[in-house]
Amino acid sequence: MALERRYSMNAGWAEGEEMASTRNGSGDEYSIVFSAAGVYVRGFDHESAARFATLPSTSNPRSGSPPPLTDQHPRS
Repeated sequence: MALERRYSMNAGWAEGEEMASTRNGSGDEYSIVFSAAGVYVRGFDHESAARFATLPSTSNPRSGSPPPLTDQHPRS
């Protein structure tokens, strides 16, 4: 049986947001959400050791934002 790669783009995923995703048929996938506030990327590699990691979760991942990134190496 041949694996089937699937691509998706949903311009109306949520109000003011668009979502693109890919699944490769082997268990690997990623999603990218685009909004005026920024971009959120989520990926899963079924062969990665990180798949067993336990991360804190929230009931609504859209309820908060991570802290802003800071420039670790200021330009002179």
